[in-house]
Amino acid sequence: MDYTKRSPKSVFGYMNMSLSVPDPQADERFQGPAPAVIEDVPTLDRELVRSLTLVDFSKPETSGGIRLCRTESGRPVGLWADPNGYRNVFWPTVEQDFTPYTHLEFWMYSAHPTGARFSFELRGPWDAEKAPGEPPYFRFEIVLNYQGWKHFEIPLSTLDAHFGGKLECVTHIGLHATNWENDMYAVRGSFVYFDTVELTVRKSDYTPDESLVTPRWLDIFRARWQESLVGNDAINLTSPLAHELAVAQGRHGADRWKQMNKAPDAPCLWGEYTDMREGHHVQMHTEGLFYMARAWATPGSEYYHNEELLADINYGLDWIWERGYGANYIPLGPTGNWWQWSIGIPIALVRCMILIYDTLTPERIKHLLVAVDHMDYYPRMTQANRIWIAYCAILAALLENDVPRLTECIRRMQTVFGYVTYGDGFYEDGSFIQHTNSPYIGGYGSTYLSEIVNFFYVFRESPLALSQSRVDELFHYFFSAFSPFMYKGVMLKSVCGRNLLGDGLSILQITSMMKMVPLATEEQRSKLFALVREYCESNDRFREKFPRQLPFICVPYYEALMATHPGRVEPFTRIYGAMDRGVSRHDEYCASLAYSTSRIARYESINGQNQTGWYQAEGSLCVVKDDLYAYDGDFYRYSDPHRFPGTTVTDVVREPHCCVFLTCGTYAYGGGVDSGVHGFAATHIGYRAFNFPWLLGFESDLDLRKAWFFFDSGILCMNAGITCTDDHKVLTVIDNRKLSADAERNRILFDGTEQALTGEDTVYGSVHTVYNPELGSYVFYGATPVVARVQGEEHPFFELYVDHGEKPVDASLVYAILPGADASKSAEFAKNPTVRVLSNTPSVMAAEDTVAGVKAYAFFEAGAFDGISVSTPATLMTKTAEAGLEVSVSDPTHYETELVLRFAGRHRLVADDGSVSASYEDGETVLTVCVNGTVGKTHRFTLS
Repeated sequence: MDYTKRSPKSVFGYMNMSLSVPDPQADERFQGPAPAVIEDVPTLDRELVRSLTLVDFSKPETSGGIRLCRTESGRPVGLWADPNGYRNVFWPTVEQDFTPYTHLEFWMYSAHPTGARFSFELRGPWDAEKAPGEPPYFRFEIVLNYQGWKHFEIPLSTLDAHFGGKLECVTHIGLHATNWENDMYAVRGSFVYFDTVELTVRKSDYTPDESLVTPRWLDIFRARWQESLVGNDAINLTSPLAHELAVAQGRHGADRWKQMNKAPDAPCLWGEYTDMREGHHVQMHTEGLFYMARAWATPGSEYYHNEELLADINYGLDWIWERGYGANYIPLGPTGNWWQWSIGIPIALVRCMILIYDTLTPERIKHLLVAVDHMDYYPRMTQANRIWIAYCAILAALLENDVPRLTECIRRMQTVFGYVTYGDGFYEDGSFIQHTNSPYIGGYGSTYLSEIVNFFYVFRESPLALSQSRVDELFHYFFSAFSPFMYKGVMLKSVCGRNLLGDGLSILQITSMMKMVPLATEEQRSKLFALVREYCESNDRFREKFPRQLPFICVPYYEALMATHPGRVEPFTRIYGAMDRGVSRHDEYCASLAYSTSRIARYESINGQNQTGWYQAEGSLCVVKDDLYAYDGDFYRYSDPHRFPGTTVTDVVREPHCCVFLTCGTYAYGGGVDSGVHGFAATHIGYRAFNFPWLLGFESDLDLRKAWFFFDSGILCMNAGITCTDDHKVLTVIDNRKLSADAERNRILFDGTEQALTGEDTVYGSVHTVYNPELGSYVFYGATPVVARVQGEEHPFFELYVDHGEKPVDASLVYAILPGADASKSAEFAKNPTVRVLSNTPSVMAAEDTVAGVKAYAFFEAGAFDGISVSTPATLMTKTAEAGLEVSVSDPTHYETELVLRFAGRHRLVADDGSVSASYEDGETVLTVCVNGTVGKTHRFTLS
């Protein structure tokens, strides 16, 4: 394909949603008629304080790109569908103050679950001088991953202002689909209907009695917040461990104090941070003062309540107020990264102030908080960012004794709870997304955890306490999302987004949950303690560092924790359909899988981070065995980023880019199923979604399918349909892992014969097995030429890959990874594999574990194979068990409303999860599985 001569009708974008048909043309928009008659709007039982209708589709003035239609009962609704390609529609509304309301609500009907993304908008009056080219707006993204009516209740507090908008001056309401990632009209069949749009005030499930929040309670809340940062006399002065921590915390703050520059004409207080219009520089100053305040406020510190230290803290607070974060800052506004001004700086500032609270007057507190209160008076944004901002706003309210603001901040903070079906947040399957499409359990998710626990701890057993259901919810997040990706105390990098440097120890996540112990049930507490003990027993580095990073208030639990019997993590495999990830944990190893679809990012690279992460989620498979840090920061610093384990790529050399927009995969197909220790996932990978208006230098038409079958003792890796017309070689990277410092563990055996590797690519022909002591064995299904080398001298990595040559057509490759298997075991497996390949084609990829009686299938299109037929693309796994044939199935496209499966013969449906119905036709058993809006969830049933 000539990428320099693109059709002017091409729809540029991150992604396309057209079910494995990349790059739809503009003239393909809206092919086929919209549904003539639609179902009636469901009723909704809701308690409203008040409401205000904004858009009423029974009135003719609400046209503007909307066509009036009617439901079965004649109820008027609006259809957004313009065959001419008009991608925006706005309805004027009376300019009024939205702030007295809590939600924007409407029903929306999706004719098909196409996966299209677009935005619901509120727009304000346009001031061309302040915002040339763009009016102020508030935007909320919506995804069409369902069919039928769906009720939306958008908390107004989650809408983020752009270009200076304010909710008291909204003039238009509309739909917006012009961004590349939001090009709804590139998706055929994306018809949507709207029912009445209204503003509402809902009765909250968090309605504390503010009259009970007495000054005494406010003192208790502040004392608890201080304890969470510096402990107290009862802990710090009686526990040897806490006292050691207190002394270290004091010395750390004193070091910052000694480095402080107090010269009258000094351009900065520390180091080279001289630009007080640069957010990072201001943040370094506020953090320095926080460390000093921590040394001053920590019982047991050498500098506890040191008057000279306190005087210099106040000097620094005034210095920063005058030069970087006071009233003079407000008219200038933030420059650079918004995060520092809204989160980084204010968090350090309010922490510093809470620690010296008793020395501050109310007037001084209000004076110092002027910029914090201006930035974010109430929480906004989503998930981790919302929790950070809530931390600042709640602590500011506590400092100012503002009870109404305090309760309102806690109420607004709680929108981070509950399960989502698109965008940022936690999903029912344990997935966590931040930044719309990035799996981030090990990054933003961990920040979410570390900060939100403070609200539970501080407000426990008080008039402002969060409910027990919220406590249970948080523990469920931890055990379903976090702990599966923490192997022996190390967070797997596949869910860390761009946060890839460091050793990945999951101490932050564990110490965060330790703050929840006072609120935990006995079962939750025991499960947490047993898990931490398992990490301490299996990871020397974790055991050494963990107690030294405990919050003071958690030190009393340490002895009980260490006396707990270590838990044993039972082997399991989990496929996370909502974030395109998988993890398989066994006694001796852990494997993490990362792929990307049109829904999930290939990688994230912002703020200069992760500029070579191109292949992180292109079907990468990272297996950790004895070396728990095989994929720590050194891997991302020193390994060849073009050779990510498990990926199939061209040999085009890429230059480091900080390309925020290079995000989602090409195809919608990606997902799988799991059942106990077994799991199966498959995906369709392509690179034609790199259709930007500019060239990036590594465009390719490489296209292939991949599937992974996780069984008791290893992983079967299947590759089919590998096709590419580019003038570059295509490679499948079997592995790329650090070599051991122990030379004996670097003996690489090819079919049992040791070979001396060099830095040059060396081809080994007709190989069946490769043994690497650091991992185990790789077994190829059929004699396969492989290429190996050692890359890097100071930090050597063993690379093993298969060269498919230039312009391969429908090439395939199957191999198994057997962690821990030596050369003899792998040779036996190669001769008599217990895992058989049933099919490896672009239409069907299937395998069988003959020992366990498990079969797995990836149907990339409707069809039949091995006595099973499917009506749509599907992933499927069956297991012969005592109760019958256990079946797990999912919709890997997230586009379908139902999957119809046909099994040869007559079977009885003896168990299901409530989503399956059975019938019989032409000697077959017909199972209809409702997958509408289930976001790749695994559905289960049993046939006898």
